[in-house]
Amino acid sequence: MTLFRPTRSRDTTTRVDLAPLRVRPCRDLCSWHRTPVERRGEAMFACRGCGSQWVPGEHWTPRDRDGAVPPDILAIRRAEAPEDADP
Repeated sequence: MTLFRPTRSRDTTTRVDLAPLRVRPCRDLCSWHRTPVERRGEAMFACRGCGSQWVPGEHWTPRDRDGAVPPDILAIRRAEAPEDADP
């Protein structure tokens, strides 16, 4: 009996740092959470509703279904803001 073990070629394995982020149209299910994955040294967040992904280097800010920015993401954005900026 032959034991079949699927193998992955290094050429076909996609590295997280090189793969494009998934960005899909928002839906009324959006719920953003930090993932255990880092992309180019940045924390990666993913939406459990629409499947989009986000890292702090993106020029947009994700929002949950109620329109609020999740606390972890809000803390990142506040830390990036210049100290002399108006709130």
